[in-house]
Amino acid sequence: MRRFYQQWLVFVCLLIGANVASADSRLFDVEVIIFQQTHADLAEERWPMTWQPASFPRYAELANSGNPDNARFTQLSADQLRLGQTARRLDNQDRYRVLLHAGWRQPGLSQTTAPAVNIPLGGAPSSPTPALGGTDDEDNGLAAARPLPGLSGYLRVYVERFLHIESNLRLVDPSLRLAGRVDHLPLFDSVQSPVVVMQERRRMRSGETHYLDHPVLGVIVRIERAD
Repeated sequence: MRRFYQQWLVFVCLLIGANVASADSRLFDVEVIIFQQTHADLAEERWPMTWQPASFPRYAELANSGNPDNARFTQLSADQLRLGQTARRLDNQDRYRVLLHAGWRQPGLSQTTAPAVNIPLGGAPSSPTPALGGTDDEDNGLAAARPLPGLSGYLRVYVERFLHIESNLRLVDPSLRLAGRVDHLPLFDSVQSPVVVMQERRRMRSGETHYLDHPVLGVIVRIERAD
C-alpha cells in the first residue's frame, strides 16, 4: 500500500510538472495601444489625495526582436504590430492622443510567476518625484512620492484557465486642470496637475481585441498565440 501511494505521488508530481512546462512553453504576442481622451469630462471625477507609484516586485527585461538572445520576453518590431491602422485613426482625431503603441512576446506564465512589463516599455520603473510639500510623515495625508510627468506604471499578462491582463497606470499631464471633488485642496496649487490612476483586471481570449475603459485613459489590447 505504501509503495502504491509513493508511485501515485510521483505520478501526480510529474503530471503537475508537465502542465506547468506546457503553460510556460506557450508563447503569446501582446499588443497594446494606450491613449488619452483629451475631451474627458473631469467635473465628475474624484481625484485621490495621495499618489502612490505603480510598482510590482518583478519586472521583465525585454530583448530586442532582432537579437532576442533566447530571452523569454521580446519586444515586437513595428512590422510585427497589427493595430497600426487603429492607432493612426485615434491619433487623427482631436479627441484622442496616443501615448503608447507597442507590443512584446512572452511565455504563458501563471499569476504567481508572471512578471510585470514596465510602461514606458521595458526596463525598470522610474523613480518617482517627491509630492508637493510631501514628507514621510503619514499624519499630513501626503504620499511620499509622486509619479513623473507623462505615462508610467505597468501591464501584466498571465494565464490561469483564461488569459488575464492587469493594468496599473499613472498619467501626469500638465494640460489637465483640476475639476470635480478634491479631498484636500491644499495638496494642489496653480502648477499642480492631478495624477490620473487606472487600475483594472480583465479576462481575455486570444485572438480577440479588448478595450479597457477609463474617463481619461483608454487601453486597447490584443493577445495572439505566437506558436
